[in-house]
This record gives sequence, C-alpha cells and structure tokens, in this order.
Amino acid sequence: MIGSSKIECIDGKWSPSPSCTEEVKICGPPRVIPNGSSLHTNQTEYFHGDSVAYGCETNFEIWGTGEAKCLSGEWTPLPLCAGKLH
Repeated sequence: MIGSSKIECIDGKWSPSPSCTEEVKICGPPRVIPNGSSLHTNQTEYFHGDSVAYGCETNFEIWGTGEAKCLSGEWTPLPLCAGKLH
C-alpha cells in the first residue's frame, strides 16, 4: 500500500486515497542442496513463477519433484537427493 491506510473528510473533501501495487519479490541464485545441484542456471535473479531443474550426483536420485520454483522470493520446494536403493 502506498499512502495512508486512512482517509479523512476535511471541509467536505476526502484526503488522497492510498493505492496498492504488486510487491515484486525476486529470488537469488538457486539454493544448493546436499548431493545435488541446479542445472542450466546462469542467472543471478529469478522472478516469481520461474523454476529451475535439479540433478543429483552419481549414486543419488531425486526424491519428489526434480525442480524448485521461485515463489514470493523463496525457492520451494527444494528437491532431495537420496542414496539409490539397490
């Protein structure tokens, strides 16, 4: 919100109304995960809704989704790399 959240009636006229703008939150580089890393990432800033893929080191596999998404300035959900079951 830009401006006061309250308006007043002074001498029969309203004071200026506040305005609302969308808050832009960006994510920095993708987060590091144990036994894995983000793939094909060459940006330093990502915007709300952007996603990046992750991969795991040898002998590890992704549990859950293999990507994370920038949502309101946070990477979520972060993938998990766990040891392969034989």
